[in-house]
Amino acid sequence: MIQAVSIVFRHKEEVYLIKRQENLRDFPGYSAFVGGKVEKEDFKESINPLFPYIEDQIELLNCLVREVKEEVLYDLTHSQNILSIKKIATTYSPQFIPKRMHISYFLIELKEKVDFKFSPHEIVQAQWINPILAMKQWENCERLMVPPTQKILKAMGSHQAIDYCLDLSLSSPEDKTPIVGPLNGLFQILPFSNTLPPAEITNCFVLGTEKNGYFVVDPSPRDEFEYLKLKKRLHDFKLNFIFITHHHPDHHERAVQLSKELNIPIKMSNLTKKWIVEKFGEDYLKNSQLKTIIDGEILFDCVDYKLLAMSIPGHDSGQMAIHRDDFKWMIVGDLFQGIGSVVIANPEGDMNMYFRTLEKIIKISPNVIIPSHGIALGGVHYLKNLLKHRLEREKKIYETQKDGNSLEEILEIVYGPLPQALKPYAMKNIITHLEKIKKHGIG
Repeated sequence: MIQAVSIVFRHKEEVYLIKRQENLRDFPGYSAFVGGKVEKEDFKESINPLFPYIEDQIELLNCLVREVKEEVLYDLTHSQNILSIKKIATTYSPQFIPKRMHISYFLIELKEKVDFKFSPHEIVQAQWINPILAMKQWENCERLMVPPTQKILKAMGSHQAIDYCLDLSLSSPEDKTPIVGPLNGLFQILPFSNTLPPAEITNCFVLGTEKNGYFVVDPSPRDEFEYLKLKKRLHDFKLNFIFITHHHPDHHERAVQLSKELNIPIKMSNLTKKWIVEKFGEDYLKNSQLKTIIDGEILFDCVDYKLLAMSIPGHDSGQMAIHRDDFKWMIVGDLFQGIGSVVIANPEGDMNMYFRTLEKIIKISPNVIIPSHGIALGGVHYLKNLLKHRLEREKKIYETQKDGNSLEEILEIVYGPLPQALKPYAMKNIITHLEKIKKHGIG
């Protein structure tokens, strides 16, 4: 378990909030407080650097001092501007985050507001802001924030006493699937699914408004136990329909059952319908209230904005994204994976279309992109790196094949050592790369 600290600077009615750079590995583009992970060096110094303000685990206090110095270039150990320092909460990152963290939150009250000079390597912007205004910006989908940050800002905005008992947990009743809300109006439900490792969860989204109702995206729990938990969670929402992003089974398993039990229709692209019927048989969708949708169609009117469908072929020719009409966010299905790697396989996959779709979404540049596996990401930096990486791999495949190597040898040279279970998926990528090169060339 990784230890980490988060430092909430407060002066009177304002807190210091940063926006993390979009090129960071962890939580890119998120609004957050100053902080970071405990490093080995934080265990070395045994003298409390913040005496007499606070007593705590020495590695946490050393980390706190170091992170403040690195991120906002401020030395707490020599500051005469501190009113108080206290720990206000601890929490664990949720299970769906690959690297689990135990996070300690510290509140530092300042006598005077400090014009911090932040490090551009980790922070793209920062400001002193009233917590109420920060939460209004989140409500307008202008900020991407993890639930603990939201809870702290709400508590401070309501003038709630900030003590160590502040509850930041993401605990969920045992009979309901866990749920998070990184953006207002977008609920991310986390059922275990029969997806490809290392992923274990296919995000199930609920979108809409309390006034107009909601719809659910890709309900795909792996078994009856998970299904019952998901169904109980979905009872919290008035659902109008189900939307399926594409035909792969880890995106619609039990969707038909849910549709019949709730008596709501299923919407999908015509190509998704075609692939489902072809791969799962005519009876799979029998007696379903099925509606096909087209590229650009309005899926839902949320009054202040509309939600539209967009064709994003490549991984699957029928795959559809969902986006706000102002592109404050976009759910992109399996265009990329926050956990693992996307497979482009015949017959539904097309590497050339995949590259073109990546270029298209990068050009559109939604504020936030949300995959079916993993967390929401700020900006499209991840997609730019992904496209660059795939192009480099394609060039290596081309050069390796040109040298007369077999498919098995190309696999070994390009991918290196791989677990046996993953080799068939890597081979599928190689084959679609070679088909693309033959038809369209490199790039």
